[in-house]
Amino acid sequence: MGSIKAREISTKVRRNTLDGEEIFSVDIPEILPGAFKDVTFIWSNPTSKDGSPIEIFAIIDQLDVIDEFDETNNTASIQVNPKKCGGDIDNDGDTDGTDLYKLMTDMDQIDLAVFAESFGGNECL
Repeated sequence: MGSIKAREISTKVRRNTLDGEEIFSVDIPEILPGAFKDVTFIWSNPTSKDGSPIEIFAIIDQLDVIDEFDETNNTASIQVNPKKCGGDIDNDGDTDGTDLYKLMTDMDQIDLAVFAESFGGNECL
């Protein structure tokens, strides 16, 4: 908690590492001394090829623009459990015609309802 007003505070949310894919960012205009600021974002449909957890990092003042007593407390992370991309049979990040062809040649690979639900999706990361 600071004792002076902070301005233009860069805030980022990244995927898997501190310098990973940026999934959200906002500049907080001002935080008064002794005050807190909540930042909320919506990340729709986080997915992974195998359903394994994804680590999300929140980073504030990444470039150390704000002079602080403790510069070591500007990050936090949490693991989220995304839904698995059920129709991405060839593991290329989307559910498309190639996956449909593979499904038609081996119907035991995946449940047809699961495939139909994800067909056309490209969010398997």
